[in-house]
Amino acid sequence: DTVVAIVSPRFNRLLLILPFDRPSKYTAQELEDLAREYIRQNIRWPGITVEVGGEGMGGGPPGMTGGTSIKVRGPDPDQVYEFAELIRQQLLDIPNLKEINPLEREGQNELHVIVDKNLARQYGFELSQVAMAISYGIRGVPVGQFLSADTPIDIYIQLREADRQSVAQLETMMIQNLRGEYVPLNNIARFKMVPIPEMVRRDNRLITVRIPIVPEGKDLGEVAKSVSKRLAHFRLPTGYSWALGEEFQERNENLATLAKAILLAMILVFLVMTAQFE
Repeated sequence: DTVVAIVSPRFNRLLLILPFDRPSKYTAQELEDLAREYIRQNIRWPGITVEVGGEGMGGGPPGMTGGTSIKVRGPDPDQVYEFAELIRQQLLDIPNLKEINPLEREGQNELHVIVDKNLARQYGFELSQVAMAISYGIRGVPVGQFLSADTPIDIYIQLREADRQSVAQLETMMIQNLRGEYVPLNNIARFKMVPIPEMVRRDNRLITVRIPIVPEGKDLGEVAKSVSKRLAHFRLPTGYSWALGEEFQERNENLATLAKAILLAMILVFLVMTAQFE
């Protein structure tokens, strides 16, 4: 009935809105399947990810398709993402999951420099000295001020822009130790590029990462059993946990409410029958 385009610097979205005042030729599920098949056969755009989802997609970025999710929680964001990806890999071949989408984490990349304390001491470095050398080289350090027409101008010492363009340049950056010797940074440190989230989710004060999944059919009970069985022996360190998403919790609450209603109805029928026979 209607096609709406949403454009942002990071993603574009097309919304297909079915008519509500007359029958549609296709159901929403049939449209999703047709779109996925078309994309599989025709779309080959390097660096571009195309995803299809139902009304649960909302207006957010890709990776939040319709369906439900599994939540992974813990205090450290890097570890939470790592465990979430391990869990996602464990679930890839579960038959009653139609889709397991990428983690909701795409933001920018952040370079982590991990200094080996023992190697640093052997080369005559203190950890604070290495950290300051990296900071001074990349960000610069103020060394004073210059007065120009009564206006103070800060003076910074920093590596030339041409010398701080790549990770390789940082790896080979020379640092002077306490003995006056120059040592390349990659002799005492390793480098790791880590994706950082655009938005950090917290649940009970813990970093929370969602693994978006789309069940095959609408029986969340079977999906919950399959997921729980697959992850039964997957152990996480203390402080980290996984849980089924709100949709599963809502289903359990609805079943509990229904069970209570049936029980109360049976009690009411019993009381009415008792009163009549007396």
